[in-house]
Amino acid sequence: MTHSLRTTTQLLESLRDPSDREVWFEFDGRYRPILIGFAQRMGLGAEESEEVAQQTLAQFVEGYRDGQYDRSKGRLRNWILGIARHRVIDHQRRQGVRRQWRGDSALDAVPDREDIEAIWRAEEERSILARALTELRQTTRLEERTIRAFELLTRAGRSPTEVATECGMSEDEVYLAKHRVTKRLREIVGKLRTLYEDGVGADD
Repeated sequence: MTHSLRTTTQLLESLRDPSDREVWFEFDGRYRPILIGFAQRMGLGAEESEEVAQQTLAQFVEGYRDGQYDRSKGRLRNWILGIARHRVIDHQRRQGVRRQWRGDSALDAVPDREDIEAIWRAEEERSILARALTELRQTTRLEERTIRAFELLTRAGRSPTEVATECGMSEDEVYLAKHRVTKRLREIVGKLRTLYEDGVGADD
């Protein structure tokens, strides 16, 4: 099944209803992968990153339903990012207690705000691309080996010769696969990006 096409505005409106489990799963599916990737890029392990994601989502939804978020005053992304950053720092401080004997600072590895926002945007783009590839596989008539050739060439960094050998294609077919997949992915990615837009002036 492909993703829902609810925009951020529609998602937030539906989140006001605690009984709407479907919207919670949609919200969770949209932001959890970004939060996990963000926490890992901030230096946490897999288990701690999962905890940060869960804590951030729970704190956001609770605060949102209590009326703490005023969308006219800032982007949703910034509020979620602020929560996630504090949860990451909490984990890093706990790690710092365990490593004080080395003389390390618990917060030495915390990037500045500009870097943190860049990390978030990179993880958001990665999540969008992953979702786009999933949708492509579910909706396209392209052969799996065509999509696989694209992934090996553009995401795994393999050479055209290596990809051709592994996928049983000629190098010309590898380049054609890249062109065909890229064209379709651009359409899907463009549509998905609208779902992540937020703040004043975002889509309704």
